[in-house]
Amino acid sequence: MKNLKNNKGFSLVELIIVIAIMAVLIGILAPQYLKYVERSRLTADNDYIDSVRKACETVCADPALNIAADKYTITFSASANPTFTAATGSATALETAVDAIVDVKKQDAAGEDTGILKSKTYDSATTKPSIEIDLTSGDPSVVVKNTQ
Repeated sequence: MKNLKNNKGFSLVELIIVIAIMAVLIGILAPQYLKYVERSRLTADNDYIDSVRKACETVCADPALNIAADKYTITFSASANPTFTAATGSATALETAVDAIVDVKKQDAAGEDTGILKSKTYDSATTKPSIEIDLTSGDPSVVVKNTQ
């Protein structure tokens, strides 16, 4: 009689055990990975907001740009481009000057919004981050508010 011990592969039980071990490892590691991804998105968004703040300080310090002495607010959200509003009048001059330093619009060649502010970091935030600029006093004040 022939010997039937020609094992050239894995048995079904061995494969099921390996799959079960992999499922347990994925179940443990996936939440940690998602937490790191979300933290990196938040860091990238905060770095972008900080670069806009620095651009605002540069614009406010340049007397040649003729930015009106007013209070301005730049509000960030995930659903739209940052919005520039002035307490009175228009914030167009500030928006144009800041956009010349930092690509505030964050659009690709086709005009589609692609910026990091389109990430889901701010989607569920109850308070959206904003930059408040006060030019009514002698020294310009540029402050980031409500940062998550």
